[in-house]
Amino acid sequence: MRERQVDTATLTALELKVNALKQELAAAENAELLVGQYQRWLDVEWQNYDAIQSDLITCAASEQQQNQQYAAVYTTYQQQRKTLDDRLEQIKNSIKKYEKEVGTLKKVLEDLALYPKKIPEQVSFDSSHHLNLLQGHFKILSAKHKTQRKELTDLVRHLKRVLSKIPNTRPSSYYLAFDNELGVDSDEMQWLPAIQDWFVSSADDTRRWLVMQAQTFGSAIRNYQQALQRFDRGIDSLSRRLAANIDQNISFEKIESIQGRLTSKVKTLGYWEQIVKFTDQYDEWSRHTDGQLPADDFAEIVRRIAEQLQSKNKVEMKLVNLLELEIIVTENGRSKRATHAEELRQISSHGLSYLILCVFFIALVNMIRKDQPVRFIWPMDELKELHQLNIEMLIELLTKNNITLLSAFPDPDPEILGFFKNRYQVHGFRELIEMDMDTEYMANLETLAFDVELPETKVAVIVESADV
Repeated sequence: MRERQVDTATLTALELKVNALKQELAAAENAELLVGQYQRWLDVEWQNYDAIQSDLITCAASEQQQNQQYAAVYTTYQQQRKTLDDRLEQIKNSIKKYEKEVGTLKKVLEDLALYPKKIPEQVSFDSSHHLNLLQGHFKILSAKHKTQRKELTDLVRHLKRVLSKIPNTRPSSYYLAFDNELGVDSDEMQWLPAIQDWFVSSADDTRRWLVMQAQTFGSAIRNYQQALQRFDRGIDSLSRRLAANIDQNISFEKIESIQGRLTSKVKTLGYWEQIVKFTDQYDEWSRHTDGQLPADDFAEIVRRIAEQLQSKNKVEMKLVNLLELEIIVTENGRSKRATHAEELRQISSHGLSYLILCVFFIALVNMIRKDQPVRFIWPMDELKELHQLNIEMLIELLTKNNITLLSAFPDPDPEILGFFKNRYQVHGFRELIEMDMDTEYMANLETLAFDVELPETKVAVIVESADV
């Protein structure tokens, strides 16, 4: 537009002026609307101003009159309210008094609830039965009842202590059952039916049960005592049998004789005298029981026996613990005694202790076998630890008692092998090779003065002392 020589500044000023005129025109149009509304208000509303003013004065006068009437009525209300409040307070006080008396009577009735009720023939109201009179009679009767109740409570408490005195008994179980049912806060009078029921029926049932238990326990202890007594008498016979089965012609080197003696320890038991005394008392009571419980000394000895036995509803005793074996060995003219394994180990060398055990095992085998022609096979290890002479004597002793000796060792000596008729060598994996010995060659063979180292092999030789 500048190139066409148009004055842009003038044009911009004109545009701004045009916009300002448009805004003034819009404001004039809005003012015209407001002026029109004001003209309509003057024409319609303003002409009612006097009437409204008059109504306002009339309402103010009416309001004043109503306030005066309200004040008068409110004063009357306040007076009547005070009168009613005073009357209400009197009624409340009377109600509180009656409620207190009713509460007192309820308390009296609650206190009387546990007493037996005696219903009169005819119930009538007596005006003289006021609260003070009733309370006076109640106090007198309560004092009498308190005395009698204390006596009854002491008696019930004593009976409860009697029932619960000894735990794990029927009276104690009876007591605990009702104690759990009634609770720890129960009154003693609540126990009265249970106490009465106990002495009416349960006590007799328990007495009969105790008689049965005494018979059962006494019979068990009596049988136990008699069994121990039979065991004690049988030990002497067993000891003689053992001695008879021990070979007295022992010809082991250094061992002149071996003797064995069995001793019973029954009479050394701490409770033996007590159970003997108990058996005598039980026999006496069982002959004259007639359904009655035994005397107190019977119960006391039962208690002492139970403490001694220290078992739970049963009597147990391993008879082997009541048996003592005494071994008497005469070696080089000196007698040595052993009653347990450690003493036997110390009685002589390992090899001789081994032989002593063999002698007793032979005796036990003969006792078990009796006269039956039964051959036993004895596997025996560590045979080479014995002296050669003793090995020969042992094999002769076993053969005489019909016992076959079976032994094995990795490095057999020809002298030991010579004691056995059947000789086998284990070769490879369970392959047996029968070994034969040239007795003439062995007799002429001189002892070598040097060792020969053989190739490393794992070989075991099995020998038997008799034909199998």
